[in-house]
Amino acid sequence: MTINSDEEQGSNQMESKAVDPKKETITDGRKSRREQNKRKVLSTFLNLIAEKRTLPDTGEIASEAGVSRRSIFRYFNDLDELIEEAYHYKLDQIREKFPEPEVPIKTDNIEEVITRYVNHLSDIYEFTASIRNLLSERGMPLEVRERIETLKSQTLRDGLKKYFEIFLDDTDIESNFIYALESSLSPKNWDYLKGPCGLNIEQARQAWVEMLLRIFSKYKNK
Repeated sequence: MTINSDEEQGSNQMESKAVDPKKETITDGRKSRREQNKRKVLSTFLNLIAEKRTLPDTGEIASEAGVSRRSIFRYFNDLDELIEEAYHYKLDQIREKFPEPEVPIKTDNIEEVITRYVNHLSDIYEFTASIRNLLSERGMPLEVRERIETLKSQTLRDGLKKYFEIFLDDTDIESNFIYALESSLSPKNWDYLKGPCGLNIEQARQAWVEMLLRIFSKYKNK
């Protein structure tokens, strides 16, 4: 059978569009190495902060991570992006170690609901105490600390909205109610209860539960 020119052209186009398995494997391998190196940089960045109690420079990060200094800026556009991704990288590790408590239902006892969340959050704060303390060290630039504080605040606020949403009216979600919960459950407040107040973990947890019960009573009885 004779193949006409149109058929030949179509066949050639199909052949040109066919994916070369070898090239696809190479591309996948490069992406995999890139992701591995990126995670290595993030892990190294966090480890250096914990070890040196100061913000490491890119030379230190590259040397410890076993990558070139230039490659760091291929993974991250600037220091702010590195810090933000390192925060989320650490947050993913925390979530894996401390799964979020099951979202309550309307008929659940409010004190038990609050206690579950307080226990969950306090476990995280105890686990991250050393990292959080680094944020107040002199070696950590003010703008960096402020950036991380903003991320921490947003993470806590989102968690509160998700967990307590079933007990809230639509208008409460963006009201002072959430901000009252957020300020009460901040890491600084936990450190204050454990430090200057001299409370142990169980006493600090109970103080938080009682505080949140009063907040719920105030806002929900309006």
